[in-house]
Amino acid sequence: MKAKIARVVELSFFQLSLLFLLLVLLKEFHIFSLDISYQLLAYLLPLFALPILLRFKPAEERKLASVWVILLAVFLFGLCIRLLPYIHTQVPLGYDAGIYKYIFEVYANNLPQIPESTLPLWVREMSPQGLPVLANALHTVAGTNATQLLHYLFPLLGAF
Repeated sequence: MKAKIARVVELSFFQLSLLFLLLVLLKEFHIFSLDISYQLLAYLLPLFALPILLRFKPAEERKLASVWVILLAVFLFGLCIRLLPYIHTQVPLGYDAGIYKYIFEVYANNLPQIPESTLPLWVREMSPQGLPVLANALHTVAGTNATQLLHYLFPLLGAF
């Protein structure tokens, strides 16, 4: 019985993956869009892959180890690409860095309060509180400033 359930979930994973991919492509190309949260499906979809991952045999573990090496190489490549612009300059690239620096500094100057109500409307609409609150926590615990966050945190997040 347990094997049958695992087989159904395994088959569902591939079908749901294709459905998710199709829905996202249709939405991004403005062909068709449903008023549902695709993010929820993106978070739940990997749960359907668990029976597939738990089914690996010892002979297949060597193949799985090579997959981890490939994933690590892809991550390191992405991190290097994101860090490359900072080799010759200390100024973060793009106007987004200036906006984020402003938001991080506003939050840091208002510690221990979260200045959501006093922020300009364009900041409240553009930036949810999660990233500035993380910046506040790093500022409080590690003593980082906005420029350090832009130099180290953003390339790390961008590599994922």
